[in-house]
Amino acid sequence: GNRIRSALLCITAGLLFVAYRQDAGMSRLTQTSRKLFGVPFEPVTVTSKHPFPEGTLGVVINTPKCGTGGLTETFMKSFPGKCVGQHLHHKTTYVNCENRHVVRTHDVESGIMALDKLHVSPDQKCMIATAIRDPRTWLPSVFMQRRNKELCHAKMTKKRFFSIYRHWIIDDVEQIRYFLRIARPWLLSHYRTSLTDVMNASRQNGGYALIQSPHVGGRFANCELLFLQMEESKKWPTFMESVWPGISFAKGKARTDACPESADHYKALADDYVLQEEEIEYIIGGDPDIAEYFSVYGLWDHPIGNGNPSMFQQQQ
Repeated sequence: GNRIRSALLCITAGLLFVAYRQDAGMSRLTQTSRKLFGVPFEPVTVTSKHPFPEGTLGVVINTPKCGTGGLTETFMKSFPGKCVGQHLHHKTTYVNCENRHVVRTHDVESGIMALDKLHVSPDQKCMIATAIRDPRTWLPSVFMQRRNKELCHAKMTKKRFFSIYRHWIIDDVEQIRYFLRIARPWLLSHYRTSLTDVMNASRQNGGYALIQSPHVGGRFANCELLFLQMEESKKWPTFMESVWPGISFAKGKARTDACPESADHYKALADDYVLQEEEIEYIIGGDPDIAEYFSVYGLWDHPIGNGNPSMFQQQQ
C-alpha cells in the first residue's frame, strides 16, 4: 500500500512539473489547493502573465505639444518584444509590438482610419490617451516648435524674445487654431462629453478622468479614454498604473533640454508673459471649442466674437 501511494505521489509531482514547465516564464498555475488522494485533480487553469494580451491597442490621439511623445513611448515600453513601425496614413504613426498595436496621431479622423485598418473587434483591449495643457504654457511650447531654427540657439534679450512671440501669435494664428481644433473637440464628441465636464471630473480626481462609455456603436465603442492634465504630469505614472495595471510610464523630452540656450526666455514666457484679452479673442476667432478651452482655464468668460482683426492685431 505504501509503495503504491509513493508511486502515485511521484507520478503526480512529475505531471505537475511538466505542466508548469510547458509555460515557464509566460504563464502561471492558478489552482492553489488540490487533493492528492481519493479525488481526481481538477483542471489546471493557465493564464497569461502579461497584462496586455495580443491584439491590445494603445492609441494616442492628442493635441500637439501635450505630451504626445511620452504617451506613445509609454505604450511601446509597456508592450512586450520588438516594436516595428509600419505605414498606415501620412498623419498617423503606427507601431506593431508583437501583435500589440500602438497608434499615434493628432487627427481624430486619421486615428479612426488607422483603427479601421487594424479591424478592431469588441473583444480587443483598447486604450486611448489624450491630454490638455494650460494655454499659458501650451502656446510657448508651440511657439518654440514652430520657430525652433530661429530661436533654439539664438542669443537675444528677453524683451526681443517676447516681441517675437507676440507677433508670432498674429502670423501663425491659423495654425494655432488648427492645432486646437483637430483632436480634442472631435475626440470628446465621440464620447458624448464636453471639455467643461471632463475637466471638472479631472480636477475632482486630481488631474485625470477615465471615460469608459463612448457612443454605443461608435468608432471607439470598446475603447477607454484616459484624459490627463499636463499640470499634473508628475502624477501620470500613478494615474496610468491605477487605470491600466501593468503600464510602464515613459517621460518625454522637455523643451528646455532640447533648447538649453533659450531655456530661460522660454520659461519666462510661461511665468511672466500675460496673455491679453485681445490676444485671446483673436486666437479664439469665433470658435466655440477654442473659447471653451480658454474658459476651463479661467481665461475667457465673454460672448464669442467673430474673429475679425482686433485692436490687438492693429496695434502690432
